[in-house]
Amino acid sequence: MEISTKGTPVQDGLDPDFIWQEYLEETKSVAAPPIAFTHVEYSLESSFKVGMKLEILNSEDKNYYWLATVVMICGELLSLRYAGYGDDRSADFWFDIKSGGFYPVGWCAANNKKLRPPKGVLEKQQDIDSLLHEVLNNVESIPASLTEDLDAGFMPIDQIKCGMKVEIAEELNPQNVWIATILQNIGGRLLLRYDGCKDSSSDMWLFYLSDRLYPVGYAQENNLQYSAPEAFKEVLSDEEWKMILKQSLQEAAVLPFPSHVLEPKLPLEKHGFKKGMKLEAVNPKNCTDICPATISRVVNDYYFLVTIDAHQCEEHKKSMICCHSNSHTIFPVKWAEENGLDLKVPKGYEVTNSKFSWDPYLKFCNANPAPSELFAMSSMNMGFETGMKLEAADPLSPDNIRVATVERILDPLMWIRFDSEESDVRIVITSINSFDIYPVGWCATNGYLLQTPCFRKTKPKYTLNELSEEGKTKSSQSDAGTASHIEVARTLSC
Repeated sequence: MEISTKGTPVQDGLDPDFIWQEYLEETKSVAAPPIAFTHVEYSLESSFKVGMKLEILNSEDKNYYWLATVVMICGELLSLRYAGYGDDRSADFWFDIKSGGFYPVGWCAANNKKLRPPKGVLEKQQDIDSLLHEVLNNVESIPASLTEDLDAGFMPIDQIKCGMKVEIAEELNPQNVWIATILQNIGGRLLLRYDGCKDSSSDMWLFYLSDRLYPVGYAQENNLQYSAPEAFKEVLSDEEWKMILKQSLQEAAVLPFPSHVLEPKLPLEKHGFKKGMKLEAVNPKNCTDICPATISRVVNDYYFLVTIDAHQCEEHKKSMICCHSNSHTIFPVKWAEENGLDLKVPKGYEVTNSKFSWDPYLKFCNANPAPSELFAMSSMNMGFETGMKLEAADPLSPDNIRVATVERILDPLMWIRFDSEESDVRIVITSINSFDIYPVGWCATNGYLLQTPCFRKTKPKYTLNELSEEGKTKSSQSDAGTASHIEVARTLSC
């Protein structure tokens, strides 16, 4: 496989001496709280959940197993309670996951192993068969993948491995999917390449919780169509694509993706949009303008296409985005005006007084606005405030994650400025709940190069002795300090 040219940041603003804490002090600013980045929080949670059940060796007789429930999680330690104790905590015990000897519910039956309760359970329960029936009814078992590689770690970001395969929904047609291979896993941010594409031109970054990403087999289970990527279909024959798909499915079974890590996804609700309705949308091509737009296609009950209006542009060159009922970058007509924002005037449409107005434009287009109740107009702001610092992927250069500042918040949107040379101020619009923004120190924690501000003063030169002493001091003030929340989450999740 060719080494991807993507996934390597362009070094246009790298300061090897950059330390977040110093920069925050220099700019008299504060970091956005880690809990504001809910997708990062999810990625650091243990895949074990309170209430899950497992089968574990009977502590009194190693020839037998019994069921236990997860009561508490503390890093690699689980507090367990044998089935049959109910709310009685007197016999709860700590279990080290790394020691092994635990399995998903049903493992004993599949492997001819016998279940027998400890004496304490027998003293409390007269009818073990009824107890088993009660416990196994609608049981939530631990995922089987958690027992297969004890060295991998138990957080989602640790269980996703390079070489695993996933299914990706086509960007503008979510009914079509194709299989891709994970090339890099940077803290849950995955660099993916479509199977059958030999170079990096198809590579893309998606966070593992993206609406477009599914475990292999999802398409077959949900009657979706396997379809080679539109931009590459003509490169190979239909027969060749079929062979690639067959091989991909076989390889995916050898190293299966841990599907349970995708569970935090919000279920989609049916939308009520109709073709031709007008609305406002963030332009996905530059992420800086809010524009008049049109529902150009209803894909199904859950997805629809939005096209940014342009009256002097060929249809296939227009900017488009696929949306659903939870999308946070589309808005009702006049939303921008009501919030003091200017709409970008569509190309080919003349306005008076250089300002866009919806009423004459709707007459010009002979169109109706989409009802306001169809839009998801609220999001979950867990602590973002204007002026806070963060790390953000550049939408025009996704390989690059840059130092950024929150410039404005207008639920559900956030305007962020990339900290660069003052003559090149660039502000982009993103959702408050975007998967492309990260807490201070995230890049350092995950071993990824952070694009730092270019205008910072060069640090003074040191002698070798001074540099040695300085290095000792700096080592205790590194980015790992500002990213302590992430590091603590990796080792302790009590």
